[in-house]
Amino acid sequence: MSAAKPKSTSWNLWTLLDPERWVQPDLMRRHGLFGIYLIMLMILYIAHIHRCESLVRNMSLLEKSNQELRSQYLFLKTELVSLGQLERVSQRALAMGLFPLRVPPLALNRSVREYEKHRTPQSSTSSKSRP
Repeated sequence: MSAAKPKSTSWNLWTLLDPERWVQPDLMRRHGLFGIYLIMLMILYIAHIHRCESLVRNMSLLEKSNQELRSQYLFLKTELVSLGQLERVSQRALAMGLFPLRVPPLALNRSVREYEKHRTPQSSTSSKSRP
């Protein structure tokens, strides 16, 4: 069988990639278990890499959510502090005799010019008519 193929002394890519060169019953019998062992190691290595990559992705997602929760915590903390300050201000106002409004304030729809016009006294003739 091997006498039909002449052995070439030159090494090129095609002779290295020739499957008939590597898959021979004698090589399979001698090195088959070692090949299976190497294939199992490669599968375990690839599985380990995928697991590590997924853990790194999960860690980055957890870090992002942790930063978001920290910012939310700071926001709520400052809001709580400001509400505490408002409570202290309202207690001081109550101590001074100021009470909160029961009715909401009314919005004035007049412009500033109308307000100034009605606020200023009428013409100077009305002041002359007084004694």
